[in-house]
Amino acid sequence: MQRYIIAVIADTVPKDFLVAIRALADFRYLSQAPEISDQICTMIDDALQEFHNHKDSIISAGARTGKGGRIIDNWHIPKLEFMQSVTTSIHDNGVPMQWSADHTERCHITEIKVPSRSGNRQDYESQICRYLDRIEKCRLFNLATTIRDVEVNVSSLWSDDDDSQNGDNDDDEGLLKDPQQATHSESSRPTKHANYFELAESLERGMHPAAPHPYRTIVRGRTALHISRDPNMKLSVDEAMKKFNLPDLRGALADFLSHSNYEDSSVIGGRRMAAVDTQLPFDELQIWTKIQLQNHSYHAPHNILPPQAVNASPPSGTWTFGRSDIILFNVDPSKVWPQSGIEGVCFLERLKVCYKFVSGHHVAQLRIVFCVVPCRRAPYHPCADLILTYAQRFDVIPQPCPQSPEQKGLYVEPSTKMYRMKRARRSDRSIMGGILPLGQVRALVNLVPLFGEVADNRLTKETLLEYGSEFRLNSYFDKELFYALRRL
Repeated sequence: MQRYIIAVIADTVPKDFLVAIRALADFRYLSQAPEISDQICTMIDDALQEFHNHKDSIISAGARTGKGGRIIDNWHIPKLEFMQSVTTSIHDNGVPMQWSADHTERCHITEIKVPSRSGNRQDYESQICRYLDRIEKCRLFNLATTIRDVEVNVSSLWSDDDDSQNGDNDDDEGLLKDPQQATHSESSRPTKHANYFELAESLERGMHPAAPHPYRTIVRGRTALHISRDPNMKLSVDEAMKKFNLPDLRGALADFLSHSNYEDSSVIGGRRMAAVDTQLPFDELQIWTKIQLQNHSYHAPHNILPPQAVNASPPSGTWTFGRSDIILFNVDPSKVWPQSGIEGVCFLERLKVCYKFVSGHHVAQLRIVFCVVPCRRAPYHPCADLILTYAQRFDVIPQPCPQSPEQKGLYVEPSTKMYRMKRARRSDRSIMGGILPLGQVRALVNLVPLFGEVADNRLTKETLLEYGSEFRLNSYFDKELFYALRRL
């Protein structure tokens, strides 16, 4: 809920109400950072104070209620009172994230909640103890019958050898392990995620001579990108245009081929120079519908985060417009994600009719991931060595400058602290898209439409990007994204 609540309620609640809820979200995200400086401690205190300054609007709106819908006119909440001591505790004991309650929370379920549901809620303590005692007896009985069924000679497992008496024989311990305990122990181990950084390094060192080219795993900066060895489909350019509903694809490819440097494209969109029927030096494309994206942690670059799946599927089933995720592309090598955040300057275009932002990164919808297939008339083409993407750009909507409201620029909304965005379109109102190498992808992000006071009933998870006109870049979608956009 904390990932979406701000963007969802933004257009339907009073401004002070929204600021109070957003301040609490800031407090949680800042307090949960793995590294906290004195500056962040100040920001934590400021966020909490901002909540207190605006919390009366929640009561005024009738949103603080108790049983039976009764409005509560006070803030006598112990956990809210405890928040006052968070920064003091951080100064004394370090970041809160090192003090995990996961194990005790789990034990509270298995040792208290589950036994209590098995009784009649009378003599609470004695019933729980009786339940746990019986579970223990059943476990020991299962262990004994298991040993008998597998015909293990228990007496032979112990000898006069000191090592065996001290329990150093791992094989013997394995024979006596309760199968149920073994399953629980294995499932409780932390999941080992794929490390695409290591895989990409081994490919570059030539440790996989049979690996197809271009390599399916690449690393650019602090981002690793991986696709499956075999493509999901192989289509002609015209078939791909039709299947993915991308009438601009051929022209975008022709403009991309006119660049001198294929590996470093600087923009998505711009004026389309090529005609829609331009001839290309190839006819077919190998196409993938999903990529795996892996980043380093923002605060601890030596920590590798779990991979994230990014979809770029054609229309099918309930996904009538295709399943295409929103990602961040790097278009300026001098800007390094995530340290640079989203930077840029605003300049006027077309006699002050609209604004355009020049920044180090573009927010775009990933529509197709592909590699060209050389043909007879061009047995080799340089771009055949690259995995390419076609993406459609979103632009930041200018917001008033906090210090000078009469000026507009690349600023977040004061109430939500999010960037407002809209689709980039050409003069004929067609969606602006372009070709970029896969290596320029940096992060998975999230856009939430501006729902207004009454949401459009056509908006679903499959259609919100198509029917929404304006969006917010959801900075609470992921903590790593939150830290990067705030540049903490």
